Amino acid sequence: MDNKKSISIIICCYNSSARIEKTLDYIHLVNIPNEYSLEVILVDNASTDSTALVAENKWKTFNSHIDLTIVHQPIPGLSFARSIGIEKATGEWVMFCDDDNYLSSNYIVNALNLANSYSNVGIIGGQGIAEFEGNEPKNWKDIECWYACGNLQPNSGEIDAVNGACMMIKRQIFSEPHFQIPFFLTDRLGNDLISGGDLEICKRAKLAGYTVIYSQESTYGHFMPTARLTNEYLMKLLLGIGKGFMLLRSYDKKIISPLKEGLRFIYGILRLFFLKSVNTWGLKKAEILLIRYNSLIFYFKCYKQIVANKNLLKKL
Repeated sequence: MDNKKSISIIICCYNSSARIEKTLDYIHLVNIPNEYSLEVILVDNASTDSTALVAENKWKTFNSHIDLTIVHQPIPGLSFARSIGIEKATGEWVMFCDDDNYLSSNYIVNALNLANSYSNVGIIGGQGIAEFEGNEPKNWKDIECWYACGNLQPNSGEIDAVNGACMMIKRQIFSEPHFQIPFFLTDRLGNDLISGGDLEICKRAKLAGYTVIYSQESTYGHFMPTARLTNEYLMKLLLGIGKGFMLLRSYDKKIISPLKEGLRFIYGILRLFFLKSVNTWGLKKAEILLIRYNSLIFYFKCYKQIVANKNLLKKL
């Protein structure tokens, strides 16, 4: 494959046999500019089901000229799955398409057209639109951002970070010095949610001098099973996001001391219980308190590592 004009779609899967066929249906129908070619790489990330076999059999039904390459990554964790996918990719651009994402047919065309309007684009992200297994929750607009859905900003253009779902990345980025040290976040570990790996990729790309852009017209469906829309799942999700955000403090210009972080925690709790306008995303205030408390304790435990990570970044 000509790596100057090609695109690699990487699908990271963990026990995805029940979901992967529909995802492949949409990828099979995606349009690409005439000057580009396409490859699809499926990473089976320590699955215990028949994900690889189901995907292989489904792809054969398309009689496609596009290759589907299946790679096995025995080390659990989304970041590990993405890393081996990048190693196998040959495209100028790589895309991370999750196993529950449904690419719109012109996602890639719209994204690349927008990239032509900006200099040194390294990352392009799109807009997730939820596809519910059941009914849409009444508070969905308040919580959709935590599920990689919704409009990230009013218009397409430059942005600080985009969702990891269907993120497109210039493959040359991974040769930059900023990407030669291990990522600080591992993201999903099986059923354990530690979120923020997509933000970390964007932060490193910007440190390396690349532009991150958001294409509002590049949309993807994001399947929302009913089991993910419970308060219990949202709690688990926000706990993971809280931990991820704490580790990402390594990228701040100045790292806050544990004492100041503790004072911020107290201030936030006072606002939580005494201001009616505070958004609790449908959770009880006691549950928000638990999330923030866990994030604070995690920060205390990881503070030395966060400082060490910051010092490592300064050397680049």
